[in-house]
Amino acid sequence: MTILTLIAENKSDQGQKYAHLEQLFKGAIRDGILKPGEKLPPLRTAAWEAKCSLGTMSRVYSSLERKGLVNARVGQGTFVQEAANIGADVILPNPLQSQKAPLVNTGQATDWGR
Repeated sequence: MTILTLIAENKSDQGQKYAHLEQLFKGAIRDGILKPGEKLPPLRTAAWEAKCSLGTMSRVYSSLERKGLVNARVGQGTFVQEAANIGADVILPNPLQSQKAPLVNTGQATDWGR
């Protein structure tokens, strides 16, 4: 199975398309469908298959690069990072972040300005 097949089979009409596509790519990397060093399809090809704009797919690729999952090389393409270079909290949620207490409005006035 390729990432293009995965995109074609998992179309979502709900929510933000780029967020859905980003999760597809993250899952493909986590599950080994996209292997370290593998070249991602060109933006235009991936956008065509996902039936989204080039800007949306560019946003997905940029987000994956910022998170360290892929590496874009000018004139060569975008490649999946080696497993040793990917932090566990990029794909899996960080357990320390999920333990933080949520901010709750108690309705009490604060004395911030005094």
